[in-house]
Amino acid sequence: MTVRIVLAVAPGTAERAVDTAFALAAERGSDLLAVRTWHDPDLPLGGWLQPDRTAHWDAAHANARCELDHALERAGVAHPAVHVTPLVVDDDLVPFLTALSTRADLLVVGRSMQLGRRASPVDTLVRQAACPVLVVPPARRAPNVRAGVLASTSGG
Repeated sequence: MTVRIVLAVAPGTAERAVDTAFALAAERGSDLLAVRTWHDPDLPLGGWLQPDRTAHWDAAHANARCELDHALERAGVAHPAVHVTPLVVDDDLVPFLTALSTRADLLVVGRSMQLGRRASPVDTLVRQAACPVLVVPPARRAPNVRAGVLASTSGG
């Protein structure tokens, strides 16, 4: 049986989340669906399609595809046996991934270290997903050696 893993890729997704999804897919002999959602309310395609709107939408979609390809490139080289299906879609992240989770065995998402007052989409996905969600934090930064030395010598 092939296990289906869905990887959510957003701007700034940590390489660690991508690497983790690829490693799990390789370990389990699973296919990997790499998803990049994007949505710009200023680029609606509703109603009659107008050439200038279509061109802007096409450019935004191509940019998202380029971001996805770039995010997957290194891990794809490291795990050439993993079958990856890239998917770029103009939709809201949480509802789209929640719907995909009904057909997945695992959803892999990266967690940003940015602290904010709004609820994180990752928190919402964890609550709403129909499958297990693996939240991968970015790697911690290496400690600043200079700051460590100053802290240890400032007491004396």
